[in-house]
Amino acid sequence: MLYLQKQVFYLRLLQIVLLLIFLATGLGLASVLIVGHNALLGIWLGSFFSNVVHLFYLKQPFEQSISLSLIVGFFIAIGAMLGAGVSAFLVRHFCKEEHALHSGKNVLILLIVGSITYAAIAAAFGVLGLSLGGYAPWEQFVYSWWT
Repeated sequence: MLYLQKQVFYLRLLQIVLLLIFLATGLGLASVLIVGHNALLGIWLGSFFSNVVHLFYLKQPFEQSISLSLIVGFFIAIGAMLGAGVSAFLVRHFCKEEHALHSGKNVLILLIVGSITYAAIAAAFGVLGLSLGGYAPWEQFVYSWWT
């Protein structure tokens, strides 16, 4: 899974979007729906460390790349954690505290509300972190967020 995430990350930096479904998004939302808010720390830690490691190898010189990788990784991890938490809250709210797979209506709520809110929040924080770290130009902030 880490290899797949690494490849998706490099494709996103090249502004090539090949996947309609990002596996980490679905796993993050599902873990919060199943385990509860205790899963949010695990989502933050997983996102933070995987992004710091990947970003560290993209920037030079060494001293600058460590601090930038930590800052960008922090923002991306906050976005992943907030996206999962807010999406799970909205899915539970609109499903009226029923299981998200209980009926066809709940499945549609999970797919539409959960995915859109998760993607919007995670992308906003992710692009903000990438722009602050110099990995993405500020002029393309909205385009990067949208794609």
